[in-house]
Amino acid sequence: MNNLLVSHQVIDMLRYSQSVKKFIFASSYLVYDCALYSSSKKASDPVYLKETAQKNPRNLTGAAKYYAEKEIEFFHTNLSRDLQYINARIYRSYGEDSKDIISRWVRLALKGEELSLYGRDNSFDYIYARDVALGLIKLAQTDFIGSVNLGSGKSVPVAHVIDTLKRSFSKLKVKETKNSVHFENSGADMSLFKQLTKWMPAHDLQQGISRIITHEKSK
Repeated sequence: MNNLLVSHQVIDMLRYSQSVKKFIFASSYLVYDCALYSSSKKASDPVYLKETAQKNPRNLTGAAKYYAEKEIEFFHTNLSRDLQYINARIYRSYGEDSKDIISRWVRLALKGEELSLYGRDNSFDYIYARDVALGLIKLAQTDFIGSVNLGSGKSVPVAHVIDTLKRSFSKLKVKETKNSVHFENSGADMSLFKQLTKWMPAHDLQQGISRIITHEKSK
């Protein structure tokens, strides 16, 4: 509800502000059809989604993001207002003081508590929050109008995330639980982003996790 109402309010206010020239919307890869990258069986290769891939939001968050994208497009097309917009479809971000799964696992590991692992064979595109922020700035510096992916461009199995954590926590306790959720094997096709910005996210998973560990220890 907040996603819908706040996004609508911001977009509506743009009608009255002639000073705003660019609007960068933080959308999500959840707008894509999950049938493209998930199935009941483990996939051998990840599916790197292009911006032109079929849309069919997988949950309410994705639906709210997609609705906002369409409202922004409608605003741009139908209202007499010179405004550049970019819908940045962000993948699985993680970073300091976040509620994301990697940050939660780091906090549990520092306390010596057990991690609950679901679906070690699932594979996601994780992007460090600082790279997300810089990526949005890089996009704002372009003249592009439309939608573009913002991820690391690499699909990483959950099992690899656990192995990376074990390098810093030799006594890491992990409890693996089976579930019936479909396997996901997704990643961002970053071709358009790289073409527009001449830049790519710099932090790999090890660097990002190390930064989070250092931050959490300092608190």
